[in-house]
Amino acid sequence: MNLRKGKQSDIEAIFELWWASSKEHEKYSRLDILNPKKMVKEIIIKELRKCLRDKNHVFLIAEEGDQIVGIATGHIGERDEPVFAINQGGYIDEIYVLVEFRKKGIGKELLDELMRQLYLKEAMFIGLAVVAQNTAVEFYKRQGFKIKSHWMVKESKWEGR
Repeated sequence: MNLRKGKQSDIEAIFELWWASSKEHEKYSRLDILNPKKMVKEIIIKELRKCLRDKNHVFLIAEEGDQIVGIATGHIGERDEPVFAINQGGYIDEIYVLVEFRKKGIGKELLDELMRQLYLKEAMFIGLAVVAQNTAVEFYKRQGFKIKSHWMVKESKWEGR
């Protein structure tokens, strides 16, 4: 297995992994409302290209032979709440490994390298958001992440109209 930085020529393969990750979340995140793949592909690829050019983003690829089997993305930035903006943070945006390549340490290697690069960019902390039902919660806990807050969602429609 080889880890390397992502590049523009990886965009199609990266999108396919991004799409696989999104589809995997449907079972617990109500993402069954995702637009058809062909409708979102252009938008997502445009964003991926922008991230690959941005010095504040880190984009890693895990390869097995010549096949891309995993991705990890993160970025450096200030927290969006003004009172917390004093700390520059590192944020994990996505870690995904193809199902058939899991349980081989690839996700851990991607996470370790992503965190290393975010700390090199002077992150004061590293945070992430993950849906409570996602099996990745246990993975992140094993890597030393702790739950510090809750993101809450009200799924019913607004009834005050």
